[in-house]
Amino acid sequence: MLTASDRRFEQGLEFFRHADYQSAIRLWRSLLEEGDPRPDLGLYLWAAQSEYGRMLQTVERLASGLEAPVVSAGQDLLGRARQALARKCHAEALALAGQALVEDPDLAAAREVAARAALLAGQLSEALGHAREAARLRHGAAPAQSLLGEVLAEMGRTTQADLAFEAALSRDQRHAPAWYGRAVLRYRDRHLADAARLAARALEISPQLGAARSLLDEIRAEIRRVEEQLEEGRRVTVEHPEWPDWHHKRAAAAASLGLDREALAACESALAINPGMAKTWHLKAELELAAGDARLACSSLERAALAAGRARVEPAESLALEGDFRGAALAWLEALRPVPDYASRHIELGKKLYRDGLRDEAERALARGLSLAPHYADGHHVLGLIALDRGRPDEAVAHLKAALAASPEFKAAALELVGAYLTGANPAAARHTLNQWRSRLEADAQWGAAFRDLEKRTRDASSPKKRSKKAARRARPLPAQTPPPPAPGPRGRPRTQTRSRRRTE
Repeated sequence: MLTASDRRFEQGLEFFRHADYQSAIRLWRSLLEEGDPRPDLGLYLWAAQSEYGRMLQTVERLASGLEAPVVSAGQDLLGRARQALARKCHAEALALAGQALVEDPDLAAAREVAARAALLAGQLSEALGHAREAARLRHGAAPAQSLLGEVLAEMGRTTQADLAFEAALSRDQRHAPAWYGRAVLRYRDRHLADAARLAARALEISPQLGAARSLLDEIRAEIRRVEEQLEEGRRVTVEHPEWPDWHHKRAAAAASLGLDREALAACESALAINPGMAKTWHLKAELELAAGDARLACSSLERAALAAGRARVEPAESLALEGDFRGAALAWLEALRPVPDYASRHIELGKKLYRDGLRDEAERALARGLSLAPHYADGHHVLGLIALDRGRPDEAVAHLKAALAASPEFKAAALELVGAYLTGANPAAARHTLNQWRSRLEADAQWGAAFRDLEKRTRDASSPKKRSKKAARRARPLPAQTPPPPAPGPRGRPRTQTRSRRRTE
């Protein structure tokens, strides 16, 4: 029996399936605020906000004519690529933009369309190459730098993305996508006060930027939760001042809210109790750098590196020797930054979307994850299942082989590979794969029944061919021959003539 919350969640999925991301965001956010216990709700909300933000940015770029028209041999191809991008046919747009670049490799607009299409299709490495080239051809113009920042942010390269957004704003202080991009980065790094300020700035410049409005609402809700955590941390550290972890939690909450003095004091309290807390040294260094004391930040980061087992970071040491303590501190932070696993997040999202029947969205999310980390076997596996659902067995075979190359003991992928071979009318390859996995699957409690069923299907797929060959041999006419003469009768005459004479007599 579906509850009211279940029905609302399913309605949100239906909105998401039809690209009505704003309605899905509104429904799922209301469920989240009501305390819905669904564990994946936050991930779905993040996916809807990401898709909505990308859609708005794409439409904004196409509508405002950021790509100046260039008369060249590839202009017609470029126009068709833009149309395909507006229709959300990302692979087609990428192919058309590539053809335009063959005609004119210096066509900056084609580079931007190719970068955008590759980003939306999940091919992040290709998107990065096109975005960098577009920024070079545009001589660092704000839209091109902002696009580069988007790609870098999607790849989890936070520091480089922030520098790209800063470069965009140095060219145009009213470029709303760059303010929005920086807000997303600050939100990911849990600098909530900064993120809210940046998102509000983006919304002030461009009130129609719905992605910034959604992000600002989410940040404000998160700020309310962190304020509650900070109050709890204050209470616990007063009751138990000897607990260093709670001092660190209080410092992290205060830093997220922009209360740097309280955060720094809490860090010092934690480190006075336990000087080996690398995460606290790291947080302290960030606060010191924000306060403008780069030399002290470098000292704290050295302690963080020692506590984390990192003895040296060559670029940071070289910059410190040259007296560039801010550059040294940034190098330390980049080396020690606990980078989140964006690849895993994309792949987990893709798997959930596939289970809900959203194949197109699942394929994009999985492609993004695998472009960052090709060694995730389950990402290749689900792409193989999507290809099978679409009736593309050859494509499924390629994905499932990649899954097995990444994880040689992936039994489910092996069985799906056999099924893909059978779907593609290749029983010989299916039989070969079954023989390879027989010792591991035939007696397996979980997969044995599926193995035997596939083995029967493989025999059935092979046997009709054998029967047809035998039937063809039986039906084949004998070669024409002269009939043998009749055997002689008792008097030397042919037997047939003797019998005929007797009958006449």
